[in-house]
Amino acid sequence: MQQIFIEKPNLKLLHHKDLVPVDMHFHTKYSDTVTRVDSILKRCRKLGVGVAITDHNIIKGYQEARKKNQDVMLIPGIEVTTAEAMHILFYFYSGKDLEHFHQTYIAPNMGLNPYLRIKLNALEIMEAAAEYSSIHSMAHPFAPAIGIGTKLKRGTLDPALIKKIKIAEAICGQNLERMNLQAVKWILENNYGFTGGSDGHSLHNLGAVVTASAADDVTGFLENIRKKRNIIVGKSVHMVSRLAVAPFIINKHLPYMRPYIMDHCKKRVNESLKYHIPRLKSRLKQTMNKVSIRKMQK
Repeated sequence: MQQIFIEKPNLKLLHHKDLVPVDMHFHTKYSDTVTRVDSILKRCRKLGVGVAITDHNIIKGYQEARKKNQDVMLIPGIEVTTAEAMHILFYFYSGKDLEHFHQTYIAPNMGLNPYLRIKLNALEIMEAAAEYSSIHSMAHPFAPAIGIGTKLKRGTLDPALIKKIKIAEAICGQNLERMNLQAVKWILENNYGFTGGSDGHSLHNLGAVVTASAADDVTGFLENIRKKRNIIVGKSVHMVSRLAVAPFIINKHLPYMRPYIMDHCKKRVNESLKYHIPRLKSRLKQTMNKVSIRKMQK
């Protein structure tokens, strides 16, 4: 049975089928955009969708929404940027667990830019989240640099990390369609569970991609994702929409730009050397062996 649909969500049809649609990847003014929590909740009510506020390394957006929310399905969530610069979405069965996780593991390990990579690697963060009732989803797997796809192709991922992957984001509204198609193919080949979200940084994006299931509470909804009893409906948002919010995103990062770039470049060089030096040594060894064989033949 098909469960992933790359098309514009028909929210009325989903409701008619007794499915609850939730945008599982959305950002607020507390990370790298300017969207207000009040506006998000109001838009959710108008569309009839739930939302997971997944700000980068920060949970203030979720905390504000929880205080103000009365009738919107609100999934406790966070998008963490690992030390390897991968993005992982974490969803918790309770807000208290999210807050304790953030206070214990994320806040003490923030980097130079609060919205970008923290000091813990992906495996360390996954193992920390496993202490709570939670699930995690690999965000936009084939997005350049921040997805897991690049490292999968290079073969540089820790095998222990690969074993921890159970769920991934099949459709991300900010990805190009080809990236989403790659993600869907990878998910189906590996029999992973799946989530979908707009990765919205503006109200216009809210609900462009939804995860839907027959559950009207957080526990039931996340359990259905874990058990693959959900569907994903959505598609990439228009390029104009992505470009429209770019100035706001850049403005949020500007105060941290210089120190972060220096640190980022240093880490990328080290990662590149770690990857390329063994390959160069292997090729040099092969060349030397060939030269030795030719000398012996002479």
